[in-house]
Amino acid sequence: MMPSKLALGFAASGTPWHLISHLFPDKIGGRPAWLALSHLPSPSELACPVCLNPMCFVLQLYSPLSEKSDCFHRMLFLFMCRKGGCHHEVDQTPFYVFRSQLPRENCYYSFEPPENEYPSWETVKSLLESNSLPCAAKYCSLCPVCGCKAEKGVRSVRILSIVQKFISDDETKALESIAKKETKEEVRFRKFKESMKSAPDQVVRFQRGGKPIWLSDSPPVVKNCEVCGAERIFEFQVTPQLLCHLHLDRVDEPSPDFGSLYIFTCSNSCALPRKKERMGNAGESCTSDLDGDLIEYQREVVIRQGVP
Repeated sequence: MMPSKLALGFAASGTPWHLISHLFPDKIGGRPAWLALSHLPSPSELACPVCLNPMCFVLQLYSPLSEKSDCFHRMLFLFMCRKGGCHHEVDQTPFYVFRSQLPRENCYYSFEPPENEYPSWETVKSLLESNSLPCAAKYCSLCPVCGCKAEKGVRSVRILSIVQKFISDDETKALESIAKKETKEEVRFRKFKESMKSAPDQVVRFQRGGKPIWLSDSPPVVKNCEVCGAERIFEFQVTPQLLCHLHLDRVDEPSPDFGSLYIFTCSNSCALPRKKERMGNAGESCTSDLDGDLIEYQREVVIRQGVP
């Protein structure tokens, strides 16, 4: 597949009522603006693999796929543990990312796009009072603080404005000349710094099917999709500048930390919702026919690298 164009994401102050589900926002922190409004990730699915405490919402990116009718709406949600100690564990990564997608005709949103991308508070208030605003609270019980099924939250709210930037041939040649003089690890770190230099405030580098800027170590092997077996491909990269906008620092304990995060997703963006698999009486795997056993949020892969 051809990679998408490289886009950089920057954090900017956002109006809270512009960051709601039916406007399909890119955003940092606060409460998730869920895409599929039912069958949200369960508390156990959002528990840190290290300390088992609920993770906090980090960001979401709207990433529809024009070539797939069932991905007319498509959103990626990133969560992480707010405890700094969990970020120093070598064997566990305290980050999860979930993919959700919907066809244009679905049970949650209008077939036509919103008339106003930036509605006034009066308009949103009127929709709320008439109970005609799509929201997950209509379908399941949510925490009033964080908007998830467990009590956690990052109270700071930001919106990600996605600005496209293209890598020129001159930039590529400059990076290649550096590679001839340094070790592999030095080259990767230098490439990372060079890629940040033109836009030091960038918090996201988005390029589905492109190549990430690895910060250190050899690129790891990414497992194929557990559901359909398709190869996973790079979708976006999160830079450490994002941490400045989450306000997670605490005096009495270590702060969350990372050098860069790399999100890989199923290249097929396989179908959702799907039925959960259960173990049958004979110990064989079988699909469930219960409505509550549908999966609308598929977990994908997050790779964390630290500063060398």
